[in-house]
Amino acid sequence: LDNLLADGKCKPFIVVMNNVMMQVNKNGRWEEDVYSFGDMLIRDCIPFIERAYRVRSGKFNRAIAGLSLGSLLSAKIIMEHYDLFGAAGLFTGYTWPIMPGRPRMVQPWTEVLKNAEVFNREVPLFFGAIGDREVSLPLFEEERVFCREHGINYIQKIYPGTHEWRVWRAAAHDFFQMLFK
Repeated sequence: LDNLLADGKCKPFIVVMNNVMMQVNKNGRWEEDVYSFGDMLIRDCIPFIERAYRVRSGKFNRAIAGLSLGSLLSAKIIMEHYDLFGAAGLFTGYTWPIMPGRPRMVQPWTEVLKNAEVFNREVPLFFGAIGDREVSLPLFEEERVFCREHGINYIQKIYPGTHEWRVWRAAAHDFFQMLFK
């Protein structure tokens, strides 16, 4: 990001990184609850950042991105709250996961993709990236077809690699240059 900024290839912005592996107290027992992350992000993190730092507020001044599990959660959050974010980056991501040995889990929040006019207007930058040797590459292809058939403007890129930092760094490099134009 420093090099992109120094070369004038992206707009200045801050990066906030959260750990989605949240611990919540359920009946006196601490458990991981990744699905609580969205609530914490909206209730606590965004207001804190906007109070503590000199940032522009408003959805078109915010983007959400994640890698791996963070990508799935970013997809869920952008679908449920496209009023809060103007861009989404899904790195090794897709909008619905398939778990080996389990039936496909079509998420109710993917229904928002069926209204292309609204989604394209509200999320003008919808970016997905994956490695060419990633085990879930067929899902990525299914998503491309789904988005094309439904008229969703979805930029997808495939990079050399698997489920790894090399792919995610390349995806971030490209995504960062598209933000806040």
